[in-house]
Amino acid sequence: MQKGKKVIQINATYGIGSTGRIMHDIDHMLVQNGYESVCAYSQIGNEEPESGYRMGNAVDEKIHALMTRIGGRQAYGSRIQTKKLLKMMDYEKPDIVHLHNLHSNYINLNLLFEYLAEHNIATVLTLHDCWFFTGKCTYFDIINCKKWRKECNNCPKNKKEVKSLFMDNSRSVFYDKKKYYEMIKKLYVVGCSQWISDLAAESPLLKEADIRTITNGVDTELFRNLDHDKMKRKFGLSRRFVILGFANKWLYENNPEIMGKIVDTYPDSTIILIGCTKKEETLINRKFTDRQIMPVLYVHNTKELAEYYAAADVFVNLTLEDNYPTVNMESICCGTPVITYDTGGSPEMIEENVTGYVVEQGNWQKLKKCIDEVKSNSLDRNACSEYGKMHFNQWDRYLEYIDLYKNI
Repeated sequence: MQKGKKVIQINATYGIGSTGRIMHDIDHMLVQNGYESVCAYSQIGNEEPESGYRMGNAVDEKIHALMTRIGGRQAYGSRIQTKKLLKMMDYEKPDIVHLHNLHSNYINLNLLFEYLAEHNIATVLTLHDCWFFTGKCTYFDIINCKKWRKECNNCPKNKKEVKSLFMDNSRSVFYDKKKYYEMIKKLYVVGCSQWISDLAAESPLLKEADIRTITNGVDTELFRNLDHDKMKRKFGLSRRFVILGFANKWLYENNPEIMGKIVDTYPDSTIILIGCTKKEETLINRKFTDRQIMPVLYVHNTKELAEYYAAADVFVNLTLEDNYPTVNMESICCGTPVITYDTGGSPEMIEENVTGYVVEQGNWQKLKKCIDEVKSNSLDRNACSEYGKMHFNQWDRYLEYIDLYKNI
């Protein structure tokens, strides 16, 4: 691929959330390497791209969400907004369209894929989750569903994930995706972990696609080995063993029981729980002291987030469904070892006895043993951080997308 060729990325967000930051970073890499880059998105953070196109509005998203709730088919609304996007694409004439997260009530899947097929545009799908090869859900691990291997139907998550009030259209969505993938002659699929790439290779929807793995990265200048003791003092936790976790994982399914066991077993510890809602914060404060659990609302400032990682002695990721969690990389780059459940691609980031440990889901005895290992100072924070810099530098990772674009 020669310089001057044009890439359009489409994602729900730009510059915010994990997929939005990835889109932002690839956009910068494209510009720095002489490509023309256009970003289409529904929501944006503080920084705008050099060439951006904002899709939809609050009213359209609410109508789309209502249609999804009634029919159980996400990315089937927003026809008018999608037609406007396609007019922009007529003008821009992209050589490659790179698709990220389409399941956020802002774009019409069928209109977009029909356009890509009709204009024979090289298309890259990045698998940030499993949605591109299922009839509805983003993950199926927690219910151990195997239907996606042959045909999605009677979805067991129909009333759980993006709840459908009346209909189950998982089968029709499954075959819509199959039809359009077969129509798009230049289809390239990128898994963010080897785990999800292997699943995609088993999917009847993607059996003809070119599948490869490009793992995500993080800003290793921002997420770095800060002064651990200084950060502990900043949060008033100098004499505590600090365990970091994220509320959306720790407060899900049976994990609150594990949280209670940690509090009871380690009276000298403080759990920093990031990403709590106001309601969750209130409930935690009623049940625990702030020395036991320190609830923190969602942290938008990445510099502040890096300081929480640096203050922690260990980051415990009680994830039950995941792909290649950014939080693991951020923690490791800050020198804080990770203990993760054996979920999705999360274990792929763990170098045993260097960056942390992997535990079977719900195995309290193994989790306790690993926490004890960290408490005994068996892992070196500098070695942990150096591993992160070597393996998770975002610019190294996203250069692999440039190589992909060149070879299409």
